[in-house]
Amino acid sequence: MNLKSFTGIAFPFLAAGLLAGTLVQPVRSEESGIGALQAQAENGNAEAEFQLAKAYALGKEVPRDRAKAVEWYRKSAEQHFVKAEHNLALCYLNGDGVQKDDGQAIEWFKMAAASGSPLSQEAVGILYLQGKGAEKDAKQAAEWFRKAAEHGLASSQERLGEIFFFGEDGVDKDYAQARNWMEKAAARGNAPAENTLGVIYEQGLGGVNADKDQAMKWFQAAADQNDRKGQSNVGRAYVDGKLAPIDLVRAYKWLTLAAQQDEFMAKRYLSEIRTTMSTEQLAEGDRLVEEFTANDANSGRVSSSPQSTPDPKKNSSN
Repeated sequence: MNLKSFTGIAFPFLAAGLLAGTLVQPVRSEESGIGALQAQAENGNAEAEFQLAKAYALGKEVPRDRAKAVEWYRKSAEQHFVKAEHNLALCYLNGDGVQKDDGQAIEWFKMAAASGSPLSQEAVGILYLQGKGAEKDAKQAAEWFRKAAEHGLASSQERLGEIFFFGEDGVDKDYAQARNWMEKAAARGNAPAENTLGVIYEQGLGGVNADKDQAMKWFQAAADQNDRKGQSNVGRAYVDGKLAPIDLVRAYKWLTLAAQQDEFMAKRYLSEIRTTMSTEQLAEGDRLVEEFTANDANSGRVSSSPQSTPDPKKNSSN
């Protein structure tokens, strides 16, 4: 069995939310407004420099000017203001207000990472894994993911688990380690980790016995979060009857939802069962798809499918 087709484990360049930071306390001043912020920044206040950079980046109270944002991020970063180091790295990564330079990006991420920023640590890990700004080095990537994972960052826990699940150059495959980190990530609601735990329990990997109930539980948890691989695996389970009783209507629901996210395996299973279903079954399946889609839209959740490029507004440190 090709485990990768069921886990969907991949390493997106930078996933949505990767670089989301914690809120910074506002610069304190008896005055308020952009003028006061500008004055403090020009006096060398690192946090004010950072906040002014954000104002230019987002066009808040000043005309949007990405080059000026980079200028002020740099001033703040040169004073070792961690969030500025992080955002300056992101600017270099995206070529946003400055010429794209992966080498500069990884160096600034490293500076922020050295100060203990788990988001920057994860970013360094991703760049090493992708060979962006540095020679590809899975062992280095794993070390950086571990640093972030030990800070409790679920996405890094899941990424570290992925490396152990498949093995990489310099990192041996280790299903027990993979299970350990996936469990930590899943406990924080990470949907890809939930799906991979489903595979682990289905196949009896990492020191656990094969357990169809546990496998279905984790696949379902991922599917409920709109994870396309989880949805595909739940749909498959209802088709082949190995983890749950055969139910083509439920299978159709979950496979359709996964196929809408361009999941190959789901498309294959869906094409097979369509020809065996009655008009009534298809109609009920469509109703269930619409119901899930409406509820998911109301939850504000987005697809868990990897995103190739980050949204600077969402992914910069605040």
